[in-house]
Amino acid sequence: VEQTVMKSWKKVLSACLAVLMLTGCSAAPGSSASDTGKENSSASGTESSAADDGWTLAATDPWAAYPETITYTVGKTAPDAGYSGLDGTEYEGDNEENNIRTRFYEKHLNAKMKLAFSAASGEAYDQQVSMALVSGEIPDIMCVSDYTTVKQLAENDLIADLTDVYETVASDITKDLYDSYDGRCLNGASVDGRLMALPGTTIDTGAELLWLRQDWMDKLNLEAPKSLEDVEAILKAFVENDPDGNGTNDTIGMILSNGIYGKYGGSPMYANNVFAAFGATPGQWIEKDGQVVYGSVQPEMKDALQVLANWYQEGLIDPQMAVRNQEDSQSLVINGQCGAVYGPWWTADWIGQTHTINRDARWTPYVVPVGDDGKVKTFANNPCEGYLVVRKGYEHPELVVKLLNYTYDYTRFSEHKNDEDCLEFEDPYGGLSANIYSRSLGPVGINFDYFDAIYRATDDVKAYLDGKEVDTFPWIITCGEYCKSMIEKMDSDDWENISHVEATQYYGRCVAGEVMEETESDTVYPVFYGVTSSMQTMWESLSKMESETMLKIVTGEKPVEYFDEFASTWKTAGGDVITQEVAEAIK
Repeated sequence: VEQTVMKSWKKVLSACLAVLMLTGCSAAPGSSASDTGKENSSASGTESSAADDGWTLAATDPWAAYPETITYTVGKTAPDAGYSGLDGTEYEGDNEENNIRTRFYEKHLNAKMKLAFSAASGEAYDQQVSMALVSGEIPDIMCVSDYTTVKQLAENDLIADLTDVYETVASDITKDLYDSYDGRCLNGASVDGRLMALPGTTIDTGAELLWLRQDWMDKLNLEAPKSLEDVEAILKAFVENDPDGNGTNDTIGMILSNGIYGKYGGSPMYANNVFAAFGATPGQWIEKDGQVVYGSVQPEMKDALQVLANWYQEGLIDPQMAVRNQEDSQSLVINGQCGAVYGPWWTADWIGQTHTINRDARWTPYVVPVGDDGKVKTFANNPCEGYLVVRKGYEHPELVVKLLNYTYDYTRFSEHKNDEDCLEFEDPYGGLSANIYSRSLGPVGINFDYFDAIYRATDDVKAYLDGKEVDTFPWIITCGEYCKSMIEKMDSDDWENISHVEATQYYGRCVAGEVMEETESDTVYPVFYGVTSSMQTMWESLSKMESETMLKIVTGEKPVEYFDEFASTWKTAGGDVITQEVAEAIK
């Protein structure tokens, strides 16, 4: 189960903040862990009014560069891959401080980045944050992973209030993007009504889809599924009726993660839609009958667990699911051994890979089960994914907003989006060193996009394929070209020459995107995503108990009735205490 679990470093963080309050070792206003602020500025105090106007403009205009070079130190997650892929190229020697994107910011804002620290995302990075707090050397701009840390930093007066600089300096597109979350993002980064961080965003992943081998369905004369009963019948046919025609009983119906469920739209192989069909919201804090409850211990979980246990008992689910990792299970899809997998729209990447190995495979995504009202039940994820905070006392707190303006608005939506440096920014190094940046914000590392980004992209690609002029960022045009090529090859029955990327973009942007657009969602919005004090010591063991219990029930090691014992034990082992803390936190 993918939960926000407080690890041991959180205890260190709390202790660090207490030490800072006692010793006063936080950075003094105007100082920094490194030589930040204006470089080469006049010490005479006789700067001209023109220079003063330049600083004022830079502090209040979304796009204005600083009149003299400023520096900013950064604490950020390390890139997905190193820079060794650039060896022997014109970019050899680039690093986290000096690369295409940091040079882009320096060119347009006259702001030079200096790296305070970086580490792999997760516990390793969070420990670096704790160490920075112990030393009192907090970077000018720092990414933190959760709201609890933002709140602690704010309450200890260590980070800047960004409310006013956001209102003044954020561009129209930046504000429009945050507004697409109906206030949930900015509220999720506020403390006592003040914006204390710029949140990264988690886009709407759309309804999770049931991806089925359409060529198997056609061969066995199976109709499109509309209910869980239909899904069961299809899986039974896939297992028993030799759909691959090799004369051997070796096909697998559905692959399923041994986590059973997880972050909605976060990964293939979760049975989230099966639980949602019964009104269950596993892993989520929700409001039920006027009370805050944890979805995983609610009685509606039992019906979904019974369905999955039945499927497993009948051999419709991969019998080795308990011991497979995601890579093992994914290979069953790619190699043509499996006929069904639940997953988000980007499961299209897996589907695309089948075309490099099994040219006869054809896949179709379905939204199933859908309620009588024609809607599929989904549950939303935390709209915030990572937070950018600014050290209190840093001379240019507006810089973090300007970085966001240039990263998204300027490079993707402005009249400059086709400029050479913007194209280079969007595709740094032209793939020479893949995944250096992933989708992260240049030097600081958060994701940032419209809540409905998937649907916007789908609509733009469809318009492009219809021959319409599309005013969008260049990457979408590239997607459209891949989809166009895929369609042309399908029309000419040239499946042998369809590439992985063509199939991935086509299935994701055209097929899955259109299915999701045609299906309305009835979305449940959880009421809490944070961490309470008791979670620091109790949540890890409770989560382990939960994941082990669900796997045992699905695989038949325990009967479904065992769920009631689990729910009771969960509550007495700390669940009730945490539930009360969550209710108080919401108040």
